[in-house]
Formats: sequence, structure tokens, C-alpha cells
Amino acid sequence: MKKTSPSLAGQSEKTLPLRTVATILGAVLLAIAVFANYSAFSSKPTGLIFADHYPPYQGQPLVFIRTADTPANATTFFEYLGQSKVFIRHPWMPVGQYRYFPLWWLLAGLALLVAGVALGFPAFRRAVTAPWQEIGTALPLAATLAYLLFTLMPWDYITAKPHETGTALVLYVSLATSGFILLIIGIYPRLRFLDQPARGLYSWLMRLQTRRFLLLAAGFTFLITNLISFFVFEHMPHIQDSISQLFQARIFATGRLYLPSPPFPDFFDYTHIINNGRWYSQYPFLHSLILLPGVIIGIPW
Repeated sequence: MKKTSPSLAGQSEKTLPLRTVATILGAVLLAIAVFANYSAFSSKPTGLIFADHYPPYQGQPLVFIRTADTPANATTFFEYLGQSKVFIRHPWMPVGQYRYFPLWWLLAGLALLVAGVALGFPAFRRAVTAPWQEIGTALPLAATLAYLLFTLMPWDYITAKPHETGTALVLYVSLATSGFILLIIGIYPRLRFLDQPARGLYSWLMRLQTRRFLLLAAGFTFLITNLISFFVFEHMPHIQDSISQLFQARIFATGRLYLPSPPFPDFFDYTHIINNGRWYSQYPFLHSLILLPGVIIGIPW
């Protein structure tokens, strides 16, 4: 019969309510992330929650917004929005009316929520404080966290069109990541059977020679990216940028920098491709050169 030490049993009993809360919060945030992702690709008047950026420039479409400052007898409210915001529409609100708040409020709130729940576990507190005790690990960790915060900011240029910015992606990723972390914290006791295999895999990887480790990492990355390319993108470019760069790679495969424009060039105009007597992509050539080996052997994906 397997025995458990009294100290570990006491810790498990004390953290059980907190784990339950973490599980519920994680599931709720993941559900909201699904709604946010769906709303980002659905008709905006029907979206229950989404994030967007409405820069104030001439010609920008107006958006119907209901705010806390809107008079009670007002039904709609016009407003230009100049920063990333989260929009929420309650089911009982009229279609096209939303309450909103800055996106950074949500990012800060999620960070505080995850930290507040996770700090309730002694193991997490030890794991958080350990890397900061030595300068050799503290500096790389600080740089990584700063870079992560930088990437979470949707640096939308002033002429960006609504629904075509990084704001919606930041909302989805932040909600889904926070929900996943909280869910893992909550169900961790049920995943402890994975501890020993994970430690064994980690020890085996650390014993590998540098060359073998790099080859293994490159092979794993190649496998995963190609599975995504096949199942998600069907080994085909789906947007004008990718099509243009693949087109240039195929030109390179002929041994040329450009092709002469075809007869009746107006019938062959395409976005991001120059067709003014010379036919080539507008983009810098490095990505197309990377695609060139794949084009030559018939697998550009």
C-alpha cells in the first residue's frame, strides 16, 4: 500500500479548494477565448466579445458603441477609437451596441489573476524565486519576459483597418494562455503520472551531444511545421504575400531574377507582383531564396 507523508497530505488538503478555483477559472477563460476567436471571424454586430483597433483617420467607418457615459435614453453612440480595446455585448443589449475598455486592462488583470492563484502553491513560489538567485539565469529570464511583453503589445500602425490588426490575436492568445495555465494548475495532481517520464526525457536530452541535440530539434521542428502545413494550409499559399514570394522562388528556379511580362500583361496583374515589362515579386528576395531548394525538388511547402 502506497503511503503519503503527513506534510504532503496536509498541503494537498489545503490547496484543494484553490485547485478547484483554478480549474473553474481556467475552463471559463478557455471558453471565453473560443468565443473571442469565433467573434473575430464573424459578423461584428453579432460578436459577444472581441478586440479591435479603430484609428481616428478620415474615412474610418463609424462604430455603434454604448458606453457607461451614454445617457439612459440614448440608443446608439458614435465614437472614434484610437487604441486597442475589448468590446463586450451582453445578450440582452441591442445588436451593434457594446461596452468596451482598454485591452491593457485585460492583460494586466489576467497576469494578476494567474499570479495570485499560482502564488498560493509553495512549489510555484519556489520555482518563481529560484531563477532570480543567480545573475546567470536572472538576466536571460528578465530579457525573455521583456520580449514577451513586447510581443503582447499590438503595435498597430495608424492606417490599419479595423479587423485587420493584431489586437484580436492578442486577446485570444492572452485568454487562452491564462486559461490553460490555470487549468493545468488545477488538474496537476491528476497529471503526476507524467512526472517520471518527463524527467527521464529531460535527462536524456541533456546527455545528448550538441550536434545530435540540434539535429533532433531541427528534425522535430521540420516534422511539426510540415504537419501544420499539410493539415492546416494544405501545402498551399493562401494569401497574396505568400503567393508573391513563391512566384519569385519559381522565377529563381529558372535561373533568372525576373521574367519578361507576358503578352497582354493587364490580364496577369496580381497583388504584390510587379508587371511593368519585367515580372517579379515586390518583396526582398531572401525568403524566396529560402523557398528555392523546395521549389527545385518539387516540395516548396
